[in-house]
Amino acid sequence: MSILCRGTKLIITPRMVPNARLRYEELKHLPLVHPIRPLDELFQSQLPSGYSHPLGPSMDLPFTIERTKSGNLPVYRRLVLRSQIRTRVQRIQGDLECFAEQFELVTGKQAKTHLSAVEAPGDHRDRVLIWLWALGF
Repeated sequence: MSILCRGTKLIITPRMVPNARLRYEELKHLPLVHPIRPLDELFQSQLPSGYSHPLGPSMDLPFTIERTKSGNLPVYRRLVLRSQIRTRVQRIQGDLECFAEQFELVTGKQAKTHLSAVEAPGDHRDRVLIWLWALGF
């Protein structure tokens, strides 16, 4: 497993996601509006340390995702009422409704939109990370 630490923060890379290839294959068969990049292209863009720079969207997308200060994508697992896990993507700029529709296809769950975030029930963090990397974020 390749790990890169910037200060005390851990940067998550595509190689760190368990079953990344399997999760990518699941995404390929979804009727997504915006095409995703080949998975090999994601792994080739990594530096020897394991960090991968954002590839940049392959097309003009109606939304963008701003990375955190440590270089990670803002995709989080959130525990609600001590028993329910929710997946949340923050720092979304642009057409939030378009992102929410695609997010629902990826997670298979009804998404709720907030000011600049989208949230769905269940633990879909790995799948959403692969999707966002494949979009170029």
